[in-house]
Amino acid sequence: MAIIDHHRLADIQTKMPVAVRNEPVGCTNTILTAMYQEHGVMPSPAMAGLMCAAILSDTVMFKSPTCTKKDIAMAERLARIARVSVEELGKELFTSSGVTDKSAEELFRTDYKQFHIAEKNLGVSQITCVGADAYLSRKAEFLEAMEKIREKHEFDIVILMLTDVLSEGSHLLYVGSDDIMRQAFNTEPKDNDLFIPGMMSRKKQLIPTLTALWG
Repeated sequence: MAIIDHHRLADIQTKMPVAVRNEPVGCTNTILTAMYQEHGVMPSPAMAGLMCAAILSDTVMFKSPTCTKKDIAMAERLARIARVSVEELGKELFTSSGVTDKSAEELFRTDYKQFHIAEKNLGVSQITCVGADAYLSRKAEFLEAMEKIREKHEFDIVILMLTDVLSEGSHLLYVGSDDIMRQAFNTEPKDNDLFIPGMMSRKKQLIPTLTALWG
């Protein structure tokens, strides 16, 4: 029926012309909020709260390099409609209170994607949290689950990004080649783990770094 998105457009083919709205913002809900305004429609407080949470999630509480001024303005407007605090909603959204409720593999697959870059195959998951300690305490479980995925799909490497909003960086847990991680991030890994300050986005930072490594 239509395409509304904030990702890059790849190969698209439709049976008939459709409306397309593609903008370089941090979250598709930023575009949807603008469309509400353009049509003179006010979202309900509950809907506004959900839409605000979506923007905070995708922009990692405005810390992601994908975030724009438009994302911030729209999230703040939605927060006013929902009568919630942006800061409090963000902290609740990224709390690690549910870390013990799921298996390591379930947590890993929550936001998991596969990539094929210059003959290299890899799987990358991202978990965003306020403080990574609760997840790091289950490091051995994550690595075991990731190794099973690597062997099953014959991946060159499998990476888990534990993106810490408080530390404003990501712990990269991985199974596969130490040399890949060492060369890509110019950091010496230790026990299948390295911390990269300032890395908040898989799309804008992690994948481009590996793409540059492999040409």
